[in-house]
Amino acid sequence: MIVLSFVAMTALLLADIVGREIVRQGLFGASSYALYFLILSAMLSFDVAVAKGVHLRPTAFDGLVPQAWAPTMERLGHVLSAAIAVLVVWGAWVFIAETRFFHETNATIRLPLWPMQTPLVIGFGLSGLRHCLYALYPGLAPQKPAAEAEA
Repeated sequence: MIVLSFVAMTALLLADIVGREIVRQGLFGASSYALYFLILSAMLSFDVAVAKGVHLRPTAFDGLVPQAWAPTMERLGHVLSAAIAVLVVWGAWVFIAETRFFHETNATIRLPLWPMQTPLVIGFGLSGLRHCLYALYPGLAPQKPAAEAEA
């Protein structure tokens, strides 16, 4: 699904550019649809990054506690990440509800906006659930590469 949405985004943008350059007419709504495919691929990719342990995370505090506390700090990190994801899901849910309530649409293609905002809830919801599981069952969490674990 991630690859398909990224390919669709690329194809739409390419068709729009080629149309503008060759026939002086872009593809109507291409940039709007491409943006929706970008949002979908980004939010689905976010959960994949969490699953593989390659998402960005602050490392400034890694050396502040003794190494013996590492398992506890890992769990605490997953709990904090899950809490942040839950807050983002809640904020996105409220945002989507308001968008739906006011019947907001894309000005160009006249589609409702709220269905295109739902990947925010899905992406952060899945990653929050994953962090909850990692906090409860640390063995499920992706392991750090050997080079990073030694640093």
